[in-house]
Amino acid sequence: MRRITSLFISLTVVAAGLVFSSQGANAAPGDLTTTTGTAVAPAAIAAATPTKIVRLASENAFLAVGRDVSTSGSKFHLWKIKGDLTIDSTFGAVDLGNDFAYPTPAESVSPYAFHSIGAFVVNERLGKYAISFSRTVKGTASSDAQVMSIAVGSLSTGAVEAKSVFLSFGQGGSATAASYSAYSTNEFANDQCAAGTGATVNGAPLSFASASGSTLQFRPDGSLFIALNCDYSNFAQLSPSATGILKTATSQLYVGLKKSGSTLVIDTSFGTSGRTVIADGASTCPAFLSSIQTVDIGVTSATSTQPYFVHVLSERAKSTTLPATYQMMNLSFVTGFSGCDNSFSSFTTYANSLIPITASGTPLTAQSLGTAPNPLISRWVIDSSGRWNTLLSVSTGGGMGMTTTYSAVRLANGVLDTSLGANGQKTLSNLPSSVSVGGTSVGMSYSISGVANTATDSYFVGFASVSGGGSCSSSTTVTQSSYAYQLSFDTGLITSYGTNGLSAPGTFSRVEKGFCPGGGNAASSYVDSIGRPGYVVNLAALGSQAAGLVQFRWDAATGVTGGGDGASAVNTAPTTTTVAPTTTTTVAPTTTIAPTTTTVAPKTTTTTVAPTTTTVAQNTTTTTVASTTTLPRVAAAAPVTQNRIDTVVYAKKLPAAVQTNTALQVLSATDAKNLDIRTVTPKVCVGLTTSVLLVNSGRCSVQIIDQDTKAVVRSMITTVKASDVRVGSVPTVASPVMFAQASAVLNAAGLAQVQKIAKAAKNASRVVVIGHAASLTNIAQFRFAISRERAATVKAALIKAGVTATIEIVAQSDNQPVKTAKTASAQGNNRRADVYIFG
Repeated sequence: MRRITSLFISLTVVAAGLVFSSQGANAAPGDLTTTTGTAVAPAAIAAATPTKIVRLASENAFLAVGRDVSTSGSKFHLWKIKGDLTIDSTFGAVDLGNDFAYPTPAESVSPYAFHSIGAFVVNERLGKYAISFSRTVKGTASSDAQVMSIAVGSLSTGAVEAKSVFLSFGQGGSATAASYSAYSTNEFANDQCAAGTGATVNGAPLSFASASGSTLQFRPDGSLFIALNCDYSNFAQLSPSATGILKTATSQLYVGLKKSGSTLVIDTSFGTSGRTVIADGASTCPAFLSSIQTVDIGVTSATSTQPYFVHVLSERAKSTTLPATYQMMNLSFVTGFSGCDNSFSSFTTYANSLIPITASGTPLTAQSLGTAPNPLISRWVIDSSGRWNTLLSVSTGGGMGMTTTYSAVRLANGVLDTSLGANGQKTLSNLPSSVSVGGTSVGMSYSISGVANTATDSYFVGFASVSGGGSCSSSTTVTQSSYAYQLSFDTGLITSYGTNGLSAPGTFSRVEKGFCPGGGNAASSYVDSIGRPGYVVNLAALGSQAAGLVQFRWDAATGVTGGGDGASAVNTAPTTTTVAPTTTTTVAPTTTIAPTTTTVAPKTTTTTVAPTTTTVAQNTTTTTVASTTTLPRVAAAAPVTQNRIDTVVYAKKLPAAVQTNTALQVLSATDAKNLDIRTVTPKVCVGLTTSVLLVNSGRCSVQIIDQDTKAVVRSMITTVKASDVRVGSVPTVASPVMFAQASAVLNAAGLAQVQKIAKAAKNASRVVVIGHAASLTNIAQFRFAISRERAATVKAALIKAGVTATIEIVAQSDNQPVKTAKTASAQGNNRRADVYIFG
């Protein structure tokens, strides 16, 4: 919802002629600010330790999940951490229930069994979180099985809305689902693998199926998807009395899930009958699934044809050589081999490809990356142009002789972007293997976690660390120093950032096993909306270090004005505008409201006054008013086809051309609670709460603004034409309501016009009133104020006349004159309020 306070702050700052900087006067790129908090969990679960922390960007807060790691059988809870690292007492501690309880030793067969939170993801637009927890437990047959619990809940309260428990266990043994009925009998993974790629592949039966918890993600409509690994083998059927060829195969697929009451069921709208098969196992052997770290949150429709996430598929040919893992066993009954060697091999060469997949589960054209040993794709980051970017690392050699090379990879609209390099790749040769900072040599292993934008480039942000130890069984205290760095696909490491490319170090102590599963050090790295890298970690009481939370925030690189985690397109603010981290507005000292100046006029003129008028989105319209109105259209407007309703939300890119007196929706009603629309071409287009109204021919430039930081989240451009262009919603444009000089009071003619408009708006979904002013006075604040008062007057009169639709008002000062001559008679045409009626 657009905030009225920003309007008055803007006017005050304009009058004062102030300017703000994005960093403090003494700040330098890479400088460090440290914030600490004394508690890591709410008082109700004071002994709990975070296992994972995710950032809530719109709230400048964090959501944590954790348990008392010292107590056998303790349950996981959720809680919120504010931006100042205090615990949000209003959220409390949300108990996830017995299905999210850590197994006691009596409940798990092997002392080395793996139990962990797999995925912990949030979608702030939907206001939901999703979490998966895998446990290895024993049933009545005293054998191990994997049990995965998945829950979906509310971000505002933490309450679990739906939850299911799924069972996976190997075939060929004595165990059955009944053996694990204390946990679940839902063999989700086994059933979906069998349905997706068959009960047998390569002549081998389904041996074991597992859900990859780290791939759990939301779809735009609030449903979910998760990936499955399906392993096929006939090993259990072979023995000295039943010799034969050992056959194996591996397949992979994604499955859609949705809420049904309080449980999760198969979402048949995803893929084909709820499944999307990536590798069928019939001809190749895919490498194990990696996590899905990025989905495009800018895609708001589950049926969108745009790439929503990218699957990395690494495959190798099937083999007829018995794998080394079997050769050490007495397998005289195995007479041959046909299938996949599923043992880990660090430098196996794979054929690699990228498969963009839509939110509906439809794979787009696979993009080949060629062959490489041990390929590793880091997190995908979406830049300001909506392109998907990542680093591909390839390691060769071994031990001290191992070398790693890095290539930038970019997809544009799901296709490898050859403008970056051949086959959409570019080898980055200027990434040093180590960087010296403050007397410390930091070994660099590059990956990217977010994006920071300048006017001309996207810097990809990563984090490096120096730490002793590495054992998951040691409780030795070690010191860790974390550094932020930024790199460009054009110039490599930004060596001007900090010292030689690394920020000042954020240093803390931890036990050696701290970042191993259950080790007690949860951390979250991020990039905020003004391009500042951040890192949050919970601390144990070690030596002089007090227990609590610490947040390291580093100043952005020179020229950076915007940023984010790269889950949707972001963009930089105009070069004439700077943003201070703690301020609420941005202006240049010479800026006025006149249409020939830079930044303030577009922002203030597109601010709606009444926050209660922002609830109806234009794409929900089901009725029209053109057939009932007799009002003439504005004389300057070209003929248009009435009753056209465009239901598209143009979240990233506007159409190349659009017609005057139409509107394009660019924000959902939910997104409008945290984002504003600003146009920098006020003569051509006007920003409303969720839409852009196109009022004149010309070039329309739109910016989406974060309400809290005032940073530009993304920018979009379209050309507005007077000729018929069949996109956009078409409102009915009433004849203007005219006003006298320096007046916002309706005369008799104005009141009569309002009555006509009220009749036309009887069945409208919403109404927009745009106030205008003449340009004879040289006081910019007066021109803006009088245009706003005229719009407010018409709104009040329409409500009194019985209009029940949502009414938004916009003040345009003298940005959209009907007549430009500087005479009293010509300027009299500009003292008006235009009314747009949406059917």
